[in-house]
Amino acid sequence: RLISGRSNARKGIVRGNLLDPTEAEKAVAGMDALVYIPRSLTTPAPTSPEEEHAELDAATRATYHLYMAAIRAGVKKIMHVSSLSVMEGWPKDYIVTEIWSPCPAPSARSLGFYLSEEISREVTRESEMFVTCLRMATLVREKDVIGQPFNPTWLEVRDAASACRFALDWEPHWSRWIRTHIAPKHPYAVWPSLHTSSSRHGEVKWDPKYDFNA
Repeated sequence: RLISGRSNARKGIVRGNLLDPTEAEKAVAGMDALVYIPRSLTTPAPTSPEEEHAELDAATRATYHLYMAAIRAGVKKIMHVSSLSVMEGWPKDYIVTEIWSPCPAPSARSLGFYLSEEISREVTRESEMFVTCLRMATLVREKDVIGQPFNPTWLEVRDAASACRFALDWEPHWSRWIRTHIAPKHPYAVWPSLHTSSSRHGEVKWDPKYDFNA
């Protein structure tokens, strides 16, 4: 289901605004699992104080409304799509994995993702839901970056979609709320994942198919 989507109405699409708790209730009705993609993941970064305020308001209130509605509706699992920008505050030469604490950049966009994650984690403590927080690298389409200089943070959107699909079946035994980095796996990767690369934490059987370094 899409909320506040820009595509034309199709079967299975519910249009609404998660800032309205009644719309959130409609969005989750009858759902066993959800993929939550914050609006900020697919929109330009804010450039004015007013836009920054709206960004943070949406990141916090929309997340809270969706999660509270999901708990009341008996949703069993949420794939919470976030951004690796929550780790941008660490020095660029550090190899930062999921066990590192978030260190968002001083921007409304980065802070919005961080606050959305924190709301997700705190709300989950009081529920029986499983939540997988998928921190995405820089999402691009392969056709859109042809001829551009290589960027080690690029992640093809189709790889991101496949990560959501694999996370649907992942229920780690040590926590109901877990975060994992969804990022390239080439030698120049900035944000490697322990959960998708280590045999000890190999529950997520995910490997990106698109290697822009090749």
